[in-house]
Amino acid sequence: MRCHVKLAVVGLGAMGQNHSRVASEVGILAGVVEPAQDLAARTSKALGVPAYSALEELPPDVDGVIIATPTATHATLTLKALASGRHVLVEKPIAPAAADARKMID
Repeated sequence: MRCHVKLAVVGLGAMGQNHSRVASEVGILAGVVEPAQDLAARTSKALGVPAYSALEELPPDVDGVIIATPTATHATLTLKALASGRHVLVEKPIAPAAADARKMID
């Protein structure tokens, strides 16, 4: 049985590359989000998925995102993804401050 979930990975550092590879291997990677155009283009080509420079560019059929960006950006990106109706897996630490984490949980 094939899973019909579509995920995008946000951030293509070391962990983002790992998440992208695994999601691609199991057939659920719908795209990658990375502002560094050269890195985004290389990963897009290698994995055969579209690249986007911002979370807001993702098409509406993407069900969820894996956020693998610097910790300082976790809360902002998670809240944007949740506001767009997407499921979120965010790398640890979830946020730089407990107050940010509470906002994300709420």
